[in-house]
Amino acid sequence: MNSVDSIYHRYKAKSPAPLYYAFMLLLVWVPLPHASNRPWAWSIMEGYLFILAIVWLVLYSMGRVELTKAFLVAKPVLLLLLLWLLFVLAQFIPLPLDYVEFISPQAAALHKAVPGINLDRITLSVDPHATKTGWMKSVAYTLFFIFTLLLIDTRKRVKILIFVIIFSGFAQAFYGSLMTLSGIEYGFFVKKLSSLNVASGTFINRNHFANFLIMSLAVGIGWMISKTNHTEGEQSRKQQFLAVTQWILSGKISMRLVLVAIVVGLVLTRSRMGNISFFFSLVSTGLLMWHFSKQSKLKLLALFVSLIIVDIYVMGAWFGIDQVVDRIQQTNLTTEMRPDLFEYSILLWNDYLWVGSGLETFYSTFPAYKGVGMSGFFDHVHNDYLELLGEVGIIGFCLIVPVVILSFAVGLDAMRNNSSRVMRGIAFASVMTIIAQLMHASVDFSLRIPANAAYMMVIMALSWIATVGVRN
Repeated sequence: MNSVDSIYHRYKAKSPAPLYYAFMLLLVWVPLPHASNRPWAWSIMEGYLFILAIVWLVLYSMGRVELTKAFLVAKPVLLLLLLWLLFVLAQFIPLPLDYVEFISPQAAALHKAVPGINLDRITLSVDPHATKTGWMKSVAYTLFFIFTLLLIDTRKRVKILIFVIIFSGFAQAFYGSLMTLSGIEYGFFVKKLSSLNVASGTFINRNHFANFLIMSLAVGIGWMISKTNHTEGEQSRKQQFLAVTQWILSGKISMRLVLVAIVVGLVLTRSRMGNISFFFSLVSTGLLMWHFSKQSKLKLLALFVSLIIVDIYVMGAWFGIDQVVDRIQQTNLTTEMRPDLFEYSILLWNDYLWVGSGLETFYSTFPAYKGVGMSGFFDHVHNDYLELLGEVGIIGFCLIVPVVILSFAVGLDAMRNNSSRVMRGIAFASVMTIIAQLMHASVDFSLRIPANAAYMMVIMALSWIATVGVRN
């Protein structure tokens, strides 16, 4: 037993089932009420998580629960998340005027311009209430990550989590497709006012909906990969062909039909980057998986080819993938508003270079920077990188981005080195999700949507679970 195993040997996860199933119930709920992108909805999410955290801490103090292998190995990321929370907390805690003037002169100047404000103690954030709201969400997202590490400690629980994520995506895709194809056009118990004639499920925005479906697809494909076996290397070509055919036509066909339904929902969103990021992340992660795999290459190839031909080409053609292609081809940067948003957002960032204007303050700071020809109200940049830089500066950016990079790295390592098919499958799901999110973040703000951010944190945590494995 090596030194790492000897450390792990002292920790035998025994998280109680009620706590685990309560967490699963939350994952089912979060996407439903407008993707929890309303104050009342994200308040429910936060309160629910805080109660779970209190219960877990009480049980831990009583010796009823312990830390897991995944939690221990993910300590670098957990430390970064803690530093991130402390950094955002510092943004809305009142500080002496001299401190703020030294750290963020532009924030101090804005506070001074407010009539009647008490200048004895001011905040680095230009809107401390909004930043406090963002901090509460960040705590909730961190708890999603932590609870995944602490509660997903057996193969059975991994399987249930996988099916919860896939089921959520399937239910949203089925509902969104039904609303669009029937013309009923309802969201979460209310008639849709936006994203008409395209699928958006119970989400407000079709692009954010597409982003959510991609994560479900990644997990579903990862699960299909975990069902491949390792016998083809000892078989003749005829036997391999028969094995592949039997595998495709086996009980896994039900999962293939579920994935087809989710792809149909994705196509019906007509989201340009949603469909592009899905295709690119699937192909790139698929090639990596095929390269790392020492066996079952033929079955992996068959799976990816069937996904591209059946799901994307055939089903896409039936449900209007050509309309998505037309939107992509008709994209004209000279008429798009986003490049202007990017340009003026860089000016904003330059004024709040190191510590930002405060998490979730873009909507209040951007009006002073937008160009004369830009009318309307902008609450997001449509670029998560620029918005994050403007709100938390270089320091905050360098705290949160490594969380994604490290999770991506351990996911790749698990894909390459873990001998468990299930662990390699969930590592695939995490890597594919991260690639798709990194692409989508360049043109949208999907990770500002609570349901998407929560699922992203859960799936990133799967990378760390995949690298150490779970109990049977």
